[in-house]
Amino acid sequence: MMTKNDWKVLGVIGKPKGLKGEFHLLTVDGQPLSDEHDEVLFGEHFHKSSPATIISKKITTSSSLIALSTHSDRTAIDLERGKTVWGHKFVGVDPLDNLSGKEVFFNGQIFGVVVGSFNYGAGDVLQIKGSNNHFVDLPFNEEFLLVREETDCLELLLDPDAFADLWYR
Repeated sequence: MMTKNDWKVLGVIGKPKGLKGEFHLLTVDGQPLSDEHDEVLFGEHFHKSSPATIISKKITTSSSLIALSTHSDRTAIDLERGKTVWGHKFVGVDPLDNLSGKEVFFNGQIFGVVVGSFNYGAGDVLQIKGSNNHFVDLPFNEEFLLVREETDCLELLLDPDAFADLWYR
C-alpha cells in the first residue's frame, strides 16, 4: 500500500478547456507535466483523494492540458477546480542512478568505482572504472555483483580474471 511519502504534488486543477473534461494543470513549479505520469490522485486532502488515470495529455513547453478517466465533461471537471493533483514520486527515477560513484570491492580490496549504468531492457549493465583507469561493463545481477547496504558499496562475486580481456580505455 502506498503512503503519502510515495506521492508528490504535481499541481492543481485549473480552468477547463473544451467540452470533454480537459483542463489546465497548474503545476507547482510552473513547468509542464512530465510525460511519464499516467496514474494520479486528486482531491482537497491526500487522505480523501480519488485515483484517476490520465486519458489525454497535450503537453507543450509552457502548459499541460490533461483529461482524467473520472471526468468526461467540462461541467464535471469544473466542480473539481482548485483541487490538488498528486503523482507518483518516483516516476522516471532509475534505481540504477543511485549506484553511480559507489566503490566495488573484491576480497576486501577496491576493484573500481561505478561510473555509469545502462538499462538494455532484458538486463542492466554497470560501467566500472578500475584502479588502472580502464573500464569494464558488467551485467548487474546477483551472480556478478552484490549490493552491500550496510557499507554502501558493491561486492564483486566473480574472480576478476574471468573478464580480464574485457577492459577498455
